[in-house]
Amino acid sequence: MTETGAREIEHRWSRCTRVPTGPEYNRYSLRMGRGLELTSDGALIFRAFVDVGRPSLGGNDFFWQSQDREAPVGSIEADRMLQEGVAELGEQLKKAVEVFVEKVPGES
Repeated sequence: MTETGAREIEHRWSRCTRVPTGPEYNRYSLRMGRGLELTSDGALIFRAFVDVGRPSLGGNDFFWQSQDREAPVGSIEADRMLQEGVAELGEQLKKAVEVFVEKVPGES
């Protein structure tokens, strides 16, 4: 822990997958981000998000962000937490894909 009592992050992993369409100045994108953090006190934290829209212009047609999911690293609870987090992410990704396909701008 730091002097302020906050846990330190010992290791951080994150990825963001993008499916863009349209010209660079006006991209319409489906994005899915996920990350894991290992804290100094042995906790594993999972976070994720999915959005559909124009990231460079702001505003979304779809947005979902997970709650922080946390469990002791290497535990059965961590396995369960990750399975549940990935399942929830998958459900939200399906919804986002539907919005992306419905609202993707047509070719002009």
